[in-house]
Amino acid sequence: MSKKYQRDYYVKNRVKLCEKHVEVYMPNTIKRIALIIPEEITKLYNEYPYEVYGDPYLHKILKIYGIRQSEEAFAECYEVAMIGYIYSIHRCAYMGYTHTDNYIKFMIRCCIKMGIVLANKERYAMQSENYKMVYLDDEINRNRF
Repeated sequence: MSKKYQRDYYVKNRVKLCEKHVEVYMPNTIKRIALIIPEEITKLYNEYPYEVYGDPYLHKILKIYGIRQSEEAFAECYEVAMIGYIYSIHRCAYMGYTHTDNYIKFMIRCCIKMGIVLANKERYAMQSENYKMVYLDDEINRNRF
């Protein structure tokens, strides 16, 4: 497969890929690993609490991407990043990783990107059909259309 084909495939199917990853793959993996080694998972939750390792980094990355708490994308990114934190704890417990804090940061960063895609799925649908989004409650551009 060429790089152009891979890129075109991702651009065309990015919403489906992100939805499948967030709604199917990650929860199924979390459930499967939780049945195998619950004591290791509990140990990692106590060692790497969300309030210390997840939440501050999540807010830092959202600030870098310019996503404020008042935006719709913030809620989607926050939810997906929480799933990413839980997934990373389970994955580190299962694989025996020693760099758990870095893996948590990596997964939160990836999940925020997926959250941005999921929050803007209408825009991507319009973009693929070459339509333009019109916001009726937009004060600045109200009379443009």
